Amino acid sequence: MAGSGGTVEPLAAAAPTPASQPPRAVTPLQTAPSLKVSPHYDSSRDIVLRHEFVGTGAAKTVIVLVYLVTSLCLALLILVVILQETRTPVHFFSSSSMYIANTSVGGVLTLASCAMLAHGLRRFYRSNRCGKRWTHRRRRMVRMAGAELGLQFINSALFLAPNVYVLAKPCSWFQGIVTWSAFVRWTTWNSCFLLYWIEACSWQPVEPGSRWYMDRGEAGNVMIMDAPFWRHWRKCWLWLAQEGVLLWLCVTTYRRLHMPNETFAELCTGSSYLCNTTTDVLVSLVLVTVAMGLYSLLYARDMARSFRYLQRLPYNENKQANYIIRISVRQRATAIAFFFLSLVVYTYVGFASCKSYVLSWLGYMPSMIVLVCTAIANGYLMTPKRPDDDGIMQVWLQEFAWTEGEEEERKKAERSSSLPPESRSSAAIDKEPMFCFETALKALYWSFLVYDHEEVPGSPYSVHDALELWGLQHCEMHWDRDPKGMDTKAIVGYSDDMVVIAFRGTASMANVKADLQVWRTSWPPGQGSELLCTAPMVHWGFHRAWTFNGFRQRILDWLQQHVRHRGTSTEAGTRLPLRVLVTGHSLGGALATLCAFDIAETYPESAVRVKCYTFGAPRTGNHAFARLYTQTVPDTWQIINNEDVVVRGGKFVALYKRGGHRVLINKLGDLVVRPSYVETAIRKVPGAASLRDHLLTSYQVALSSVLGVQFSAKRFEKGREGVLRLAQQRGGRIVLETAGLAHDAWDVLQEHGWDALLEVRRRTKQTRTLLRPPPWAARFKAPASDGDALKADAGGAAAVVEEGKAGDEAAIAVALEKPSSPMQLQRSSGIGQLLRQVSRIGSMPRGQLPVDVEQLTSRGPVVAGGATPLDLLVRDEPGNQPNDDGVDS
Repeated sequence: MAGSGGTVEPLAAAAPTPASQPPRAVTPLQTAPSLKVSPHYDSSRDIVLRHEFVGTGAAKTVIVLVYLVTSLCLALLILVVILQETRTPVHFFSSSSMYIANTSVGGVLTLASCAMLAHGLRRFYRSNRCGKRWTHRRRRMVRMAGAELGLQFINSALFLAPNVYVLAKPCSWFQGIVTWSAFVRWTTWNSCFLLYWIEACSWQPVEPGSRWYMDRGEAGNVMIMDAPFWRHWRKCWLWLAQEGVLLWLCVTTYRRLHMPNETFAELCTGSSYLCNTTTDVLVSLVLVTVAMGLYSLLYARDMARSFRYLQRLPYNENKQANYIIRISVRQRATAIAFFFLSLVVYTYVGFASCKSYVLSWLGYMPSMIVLVCTAIANGYLMTPKRPDDDGIMQVWLQEFAWTEGEEEERKKAERSSSLPPESRSSAAIDKEPMFCFETALKALYWSFLVYDHEEVPGSPYSVHDALELWGLQHCEMHWDRDPKGMDTKAIVGYSDDMVVIAFRGTASMANVKADLQVWRTSWPPGQGSELLCTAPMVHWGFHRAWTFNGFRQRILDWLQQHVRHRGTSTEAGTRLPLRVLVTGHSLGGALATLCAFDIAETYPESAVRVKCYTFGAPRTGNHAFARLYTQTVPDTWQIINNEDVVVRGGKFVALYKRGGHRVLINKLGDLVVRPSYVETAIRKVPGAASLRDHLLTSYQVALSSVLGVQFSAKRFEKGREGVLRLAQQRGGRIVLETAGLAHDAWDVLQEHGWDALLEVRRRTKQTRTLLRPPPWAARFKAPASDGDALKADAGGAAAVVEEGKAGDEAAIAVALEKPSSPMQLQRSSGIGQLLRQVSRIGSMPRGQLPVDVEQLTSRGPVVAGGATPLDLLVRDEPGNQPNDDGVDS
């Protein structure tokens, strides 16, 4: 092994372990590629919407505008509070600045909403004439967006009208135009909140026995979205009740405050105004507030139900629903929050004063801005769009291969044929790499191995099995063990045609020090200008860990010797490029990125082809380095688990940028390859960053879930067949064992499905918990000097422990021996009997089982006693489902 002196110790492959029971033999499946029709849509027949192909530039522009509008409206609310608290009534009414501001904002909002409405109607008309078909869901979403935009156009027009009237005719605050314009504005808000509620319900499953859904259902499932609009008529009762309260409020206010013109002339010069609020007006305002709050609660409840339902469905087949529901939550939450903030500030701050009356009845300017801008953004995303080649290319680039070799090449050929031959993107798509799930699982095994080798006794990850995955022959370890060094560790496996390099993540204080050194250094040096931000720069700590004590040079020198030796042992005409896979987790992923870049910079593609698969890797360099790296090592896949705090952090506003391509995974079994900027942004949950999601064991659980859900309703199209092919590949047994799907668990998964396997593991986990000793048992531990009597007691206790282990294993074996009948957890007698047998373990004598040993590293807990990733998956049960939102870009 490599110490400070740079020596390298070759690792002898571990002796072959006894052959385990291989996965059940499966007949190879012949699948004919679909070369004409995309699995997501048919561009030659279907009308598609803009949100399905929105570009990164447009998405970033919209997000920046939303931030600016939100900040502006917050500042306006603060200004209104100060205005109500400091200004006197006479000065307040004699100034026209507020009316001028309202008129200006109202004019801009009216023109913008009118322009967007006209643009949407024009697009809708053109789409209807083009001869392409509308799906029911797309048409419904366009109509709802148009209805919201039309309501906000009316809202902004009636916000503009009374302010123009008051500005043109002084002292006309109590005229009927002000009161009844406010009534119409409140009606539009009431209608918009009703639309929000209907939208939240749209992605829920239908009631049993609703036959009229069946001819409208899409994507293999039927939702309330597929129902006729009139089926929501019950929700109109709340709308009607709110309208009655609003009408009573406006009539009462109009009768109290409406005065003839000559009275206005007298009051306009005075200092006292009769704006005292009566009890009936106060009760009406409270009822209006409660009704709008009830809308918000119902919206949140039904949106949560829709989220839970969509989590049980395949993400890719329901990508449109997942996108709409996530973007809707962000838009609606902002609109609802600003509405209630404006309601409180304008109406209840300085209550029963004329200032409060004039401010509130002339319109809530911050709420108007947010609501209209939300409607415009939603209308823009829901307009029909003709997909260009780049949009179609982006859809096909999200395809992936389950296995290496033939399927990967077939998928690439299918992807290339999706574009017309004359298209400018048809040549570019051929050069794009494809994500391979088998490669990711094998890279995961190597990432565990580099953590555990010579550091974790009894690790289930062996050098022999790691070499077997790709048929490698030799392995070496490079480890900088200098006490003053960076404690960088890498394991290299190689054969004549392939090299695998795995880097260890954070496992020592020296590694933590490297993580915290976040300032940057130029790499590669001499390129670009730091002043113009065109010079590629990388994280100083990562770069130092890669280069300190000549570690980088040792790896590159070793690879150079291997390439030279390979060149002399094979004929030049028959020699294929050397395949190099670089992988790592956390800090190891950052080091893998630097290593892959340096290798690709050193050797031409004709000699060495580099792939890089990382897990939870932080951002390594700035924007210039990310662009250069993506061009140099295009076959790079940054695998990101759910709310990984390391992946979400480390951006430092704009100092660091992620290179390569992203792959999003989570415990629910979702897999999103090359997510768009919008997909990445909408999955992010503010404040939900998780350190647990960063552990390598959590990545193992997520990848295991992706495999498991292919045997459930959440599966990909032909996902089950892909997993079965994966089991037949070289190293398939090792890959399945790594994912916790070896032997009997694999049989249960194939015959009964993912839910049945999780239920078995859940019962087994509960049984193991019951078999653990109580916390007070440790206080009675005998000292070493107690003599032979205590030794005898210890021997008896050990016998009980062994008996408990044997009974546990025997009962589980019996439970998993003969699974039968279809997967019906509650009604199937076969599964019910299986679970009852597992539950009987709880009646055994209490003994001690191996417990989890937590390591203070980014690897995660080391689980002993034959536990699998499925134990980690169900450890938070019962009833705890993870959140799948939120990965930063």
